[in-house]
Amino acid sequence: MKNNHLVPFDTTLGEQICSLYAQINLATYALLKLIHAFDENRGYAREGCKTTAQWLTYRCGIGPAAAREKVRVGRALHELDVIPAAFAEGRISYSKVRAMTRVATVDNEQRLLNIALHANAAQTETVMRQYRQTLTVKQVQEDASTLSYSRDSAGGLVFKGRLSAEHGMLLLQALEAVEPPAEVSGHQRNAECLMGVVEQALAAKQANGRVSSADRFQIHIDLDSSPLAEPLKERLLCDASVVTHRCDEQGTPLPASKTRLVSGPLRRALHKRDGGCRFPGCDHNRFVDAHHVHHWSKGGKTELNNLVLLCRFHHRLIHEQGYRVHRELVDDGSVDFVFRDPEGNVLPAVADQLTGPVVPEPIPSSASAMNELENVSAETFFPYETFDAQAIDPYTLTPELGHKPPDYHYINFVLMQHEDP
Repeated sequence: MKNNHLVPFDTTLGEQICSLYAQINLATYALLKLIHAFDENRGYAREGCKTTAQWLTYRCGIGPAAAREKVRVGRALHELDVIPAAFAEGRISYSKVRAMTRVATVDNEQRLLNIALHANAAQTETVMRQYRQTLTVKQVQEDASTLSYSRDSAGGLVFKGRLSAEHGMLLLQALEAVEPPAEVSGHQRNAECLMGVVEQALAAKQANGRVSSADRFQIHIDLDSSPLAEPLKERLLCDASVVTHRCDEQGTPLPASKTRLVSGPLRRALHKRDGGCRFPGCDHNRFVDAHHVHHWSKGGKTELNNLVLLCRFHHRLIHEQGYRVHRELVDDGSVDFVFRDPEGNVLPAVADQLTGPVVPEPIPSSASAMNELENVSAETFFPYETFDAQAIDPYTLTPELGHKPPDYHYINFVLMQHEDP
């Protein structure tokens, strides 16, 4: 048996690891800058993705949580000065940058960087976590929350109110947990997120058995005189129970009748087959609709081979943004679904991109619907041709640690002295 204790230790190997990891951090800085530029220009929308994080998962094989974190850090670095400069010089690691950007501002980033340069990654994360917790507690205020609402002339609901700091944080956390449609922004984005929270609450109520599992939505509508646009009407009626209201010749309302579109057993079979949204690159498996490929109002049947699961965002793209889906028979006789963008280009499946011989070129977007991505490259942010390898050595990332562990309480106390009372 080989005795590992007799194997000589090669110090040069450790130095190579340290130097290489410092260079990886430089490349990560360039990557985050590119991701931010891509996010700002909404390049993800070209292929029907809702967010940059979803596009990174779809095209780059990055896990959803890691992808969201990279987008967050990229946005944070864009608002800072000192931390990005140290990151670009290879003096701090991505782990430290990730921890600092959760609490960093232009006013405190120099103090946070000083801590990161003298502490290892674990200690830096501990300091930033405690600092963040203290800031959160400091911001909580015990005041009353009020909310009122009324209807305007068009039937819309108008809200007016104020939430306490604690309730406000809870609401913001709930809104941030919802991914709104990519084409909306500002106040409309907030409204879409709020509706997502409402849908989650209704789904929880349904899960407790207080609502029929088959009645995901119930639409009360006059199909002949409804003012809704036809694409919107079709999307709403794709996966809902329809309650029709009719009147006799004298105008007296007749008893309403309900038509079931997707039955409970059929919905279960659909979920078993699709698992979640079938749009390429989408991993949503909750709050999904049963979409009629050939719509039932045009003679399409409510059967398994004519239904496909879509999340709310991609359901909207199909009905209202020019994206299309159609069925194709495969060799074993089963049905597959092919998605196309508004220009008719096929959106490749994830498997095709991971196993195909050539990575497909980015699909061009519709000029009227998408913003064009600026002509940027990694060299824009990271001049590889001028990179000085001598500037990176095995000790570039080594923190200036002392012999004693840091006094976290004292560090947190010092940081808080700079906050407004």
